[in-house]
Amino acid sequence: MDSKEIMGAIIAHEVSHLYLYFNGVQQFESSGEIKTLEDEYITDINTFVIGLGILMLKGCEVKRRIRTGPSQVGTLETRIGYLSPEEMRFVQRQVLDRIKNDRTEGLTALITSRWVA
Repeated sequence: MDSKEIMGAIIAHEVSHLYLYFNGVQQFESSGEIKTLEDEYITDINTFVIGLGILMLKGCEVKRRIRTGPSQVGTLETRIGYLSPEEMRFVQRQVLDRIKNDRTEGLTALITSRWVA
């Protein structure tokens, strides 16, 4: 996994903020910050609803082998996103299931519901 995948996840998340803002779902503080951690979870969920979830999945977990000494190698792990990779996969399945069964009206419920802890 390389930095392009990490950047894709970050951009998908930020585009999702803009989508939610321009559709009246989220408001920004005067400082430009999002109000709550719950808003961040909703933003991650929304990336799947607007079709950018694959970018989140590809960039959410980064593991790189790094040299820690002359003859030692370690692993550097980085996590992107507010949802865990397991939660992201769950959301992806829910969105794809609704699309497959032509229940797209249910996608709005994913954004407005409070089921994400």
